[in-house]
Amino acid sequence: MRNHIVAIIHPDREELRKFCRQFGIGEEQESHEELMKHPEVFKQIEADLARLAKDNNFNSLEKVKANFELVPQEFEVGTVLTPTMKLKRKDARDFFATEIARIYKRADSIISM
Repeated sequence: MRNHIVAIIHPDREELRKFCRQFGIGEEQESHEELMKHPEVFKQIEADLARLAKDNNFNSLEKVKANFELVPQEFEVGTVLTPTMKLKRKDARDFFATEIARIYKRADSIISM
């Protein structure tokens, strides 16, 4: 049990590439994984999450803030999604256990500063 949430995000390939072109981030030949590593991409996603939280009146426990990680693999039906594209929470928690632990460890180190 934690007092904040985390998010695992897979940026859409085409949308990420369009965003990077629009803001002059990275090179055209860079892979999806390489583009995701640019700090400006992280900042933009963080800003989008903050905007969505504000627009939807999220309380402080519902806001993701910087507690997220970008992953290159798409979420697959049958693995972490149902056929109707709903998240299977336990399966997702198990599948992304390493990423979730890494995010909480990073968040804990920031909080303790």
